[in-house]
Amino acid sequence: MRPLRGAKRFRPNNCKSMNPTNSQDELPRSIATPTVTVEELQYHLEGLRSLFLYSLIALIGLTLTLDLFFLRKQMVFAYTQLMDQRPKVSKMVADYKKGTEPLVRNFTSSLQGFAASRPDFQPILDKYRLILGPYMAASIAAPVQPAPTPAKTLRPP
Repeated sequence: MRPLRGAKRFRPNNCKSMNPTNSQDELPRSIATPTVTVEELQYHLEGLRSLFLYSLIALIGLTLTLDLFFLRKQMVFAYTQLMDQRPKVSKMVADYKKGTEPLVRNFTSSLQGFAASRPDFQPILDKYRLILGPYMAASIAAPVQPAPTPAKTLRPP
């Protein structure tokens, strides 16, 4: 690869030597060591502290504002999604109540009848009673007899 035109190659002879006479010893004493008082440093420290606190408060305020904006945006999105899905879910619930729920009730009543005729199946049915409880019919093992009515007594006139 050829060097670019006009570009000089780095050679130690092209380097300028440092001038050892330019040292800080030649600077006047008033420039080399500035006098700063403690009160002045405290004043600047208080200024920096308040600037830090103000920027921190502004950052928290900006963060809360953005969070509220995005929270509002998310709430609007969730509300539109709810309004879009509400008819679909209502239709699914109606279909379940019309078609599937009677089948489940019929199945559980058949299971109860089977468990009544075969006592060894009763523990298996009891295991699933919590899940199938809403679909089970009232217990058919012990028929309920009506309470006796008290006899009417005649009062003499």
